[in-house]
Amino acid sequence: MKIKIENIKLPWYAPREEYDEDYLKELSESLETLGLLDDIIVRRNVNGDYELIAGSQRVRAAKNLGWEEIEAKVLDVTEEDAAILALESNVVRRNLKQIEEGKAIKKMMSKFSLTQKQVAERLRKSQTWVSQRLSLALDIAEDVKKALTVGKISVAQAVIISQIDLKKEPGRQKEFLALLLKKEKEIDRKLTSDETRLELKRFRNDTLYTVGFSGWDIEDFIKTLKENKIKVLVDIRESGKSMHKPEFSRSVLKEKIQNAGLKFLERSEFGVPFVLREAGPEGFPWECLEKWYTWRVTKKDNENIMMKLTKELNDLGESVIMCSERYPVPKGTQKHGCHRDILAKLILSTKIFTKRVDF
Repeated sequence: MKIKIENIKLPWYAPREEYDEDYLKELSESLETLGLLDDIIVRRNVNGDYELIAGSQRVRAAKNLGWEEIEAKVLDVTEEDAAILALESNVVRRNLKQIEEGKAIKKMMSKFSLTQKQVAERLRKSQTWVSQRLSLALDIAEDVKKALTVGKISVAQAVIISQIDLKKEPGRQKEFLALLLKKEKEIDRKLTSDETRLELKRFRNDTLYTVGFSGWDIEDFIKTLKENKIKVLVDIRESGKSMHKPEFSRSVLKEKIQNAGLKFLERSEFGVPFVLREAGPEGFPWECLEKWYTWRVTKKDNENIMMKLTKELNDLGESVIMCSERYPVPKGTQKHGCHRDILAKLILSTKIFTKRVDF
């Protein structure tokens, strides 16, 4: 069928990065003389556009001739299958540079959590072929390259490490490599690709967020969470009631948070009993509250619920612990602190999270 060229989009998995202008000129002349001998291959994406799978040079040549339409085969395939087919068709034609093949393979492995073996099988190539091309495309630090060369890490692990941007996060690849090797030494075996991805997720989730809803409008509250890419809100109030701000009552807030696409965790066991809140700083000094609360979340019944929560949040992603007081410490008209400050300090003491941001 014929489709409009203006409706053809180049997807993220397009492997070609460079075009030979001399070849495009020859191809344009061929199209003008003989017409299109091979249909391009596309698929329909969720927006209704045509994603180009094979035929980028033919499309460019057709544009140069002023064509408005071009013959195309429209395939009903998934994004993953389209990415494999795009690379496979170019590999068969042998018209990509090896580094372009490597970058395309790296994108697919990262996007679809594929192993080197799975990519090799899909492309009907050897793992050595895949490994050689990947090694050309990986943007990794010298320490990571050395570890790869001597076999301390696999190519698949190097691909995962390369997701840490060398320019934006200098030194972080080296830090993660050290963490990875330490972990493997502890368990006395190599980590799988899935385990390495999980470790990277934990490593990158290094900031703990806290917030108090007093003084916030609910829309601005949720907007701020989303702007900061928060994935999980942890409500650490003993009681979920909010007389002065009913929109922050636990049941209402939970629904709004979940509708916004975030995960809501109720953790009332981290709250402070009403009798202590009622006593306030005069009846129960902050120093006493701090000692009691630390015991409550780390030692009561010989159970460290703080450590359990810390590990859970590290696995879940960017998280914010929430209570009612606007600020975690006394400020302005707020004369007392919030127990979330104690909890946040305890969590940071584990070194699982290394940074803290208070909204």
